[in-house]
This record gives sequence, C-alpha cells and structure tokens, in this order.
Amino acid sequence: MYFVILYTFNASCGYAEAEQQKIFSDHIRYIAGIHADHKVLLSGPFTDVNGGMVIIEVDSREEAEEITANDPALNSSLYTGVIHEWQIAFKRS
Repeated sequence: MYFVILYTFNASCGYAEAEQQKIFSDHIRYIAGIHADHKVLLSGPFTDVNGGMVIIEVDSREEAEEITANDPALNSSLYTGVIHEWQIAFKRS
C-alpha cells in the first residue's frame, strides 16, 4: 500500500530557531532510516519551504500511522501531518 504524508510547518510552534533546526535534523535522520528500510519512495520539501511530502510503501495504514507517530517533526508539533492512502494511476515505464 502507498501513503502520502503531507507536512505543513507550524509557525505557532513556539520553538526557538536552534530548537527548530535540531528537531528538523532529527526528522531528516528519521526519514533516512525508514528510507534505508526501503519504505520511502520519494521525499522532500516543497520549494516554498512551508512543508514537504513523503511517499511511503508499507503493509497497512497502521504502519503508516506508526511511522508518523514516531517522526520527530510531527510528534514535536513543529510540523503537522496528514496521511492519505495513495493509488498510482500512471507510472512511467
């Protein structure tokens, strides 16, 4: 199953710049770890720097929810996240 996780920066999070950078660095390490586990298909920030997106392939919605629950960017409330199950309609061969 494929899921899209949409991240939106929480401007009212109340963290100082240094703490935001630390949380974001922890988030990057976390995403790199699930990428190493072959669960991340695509990930990256939006060019307007207000958020980003991760597309994952996992066995269940529960696994997708577990991934988001353990993401430092989300569980710190630095970002909010929404999970959408995703169905591929067209794929380049």
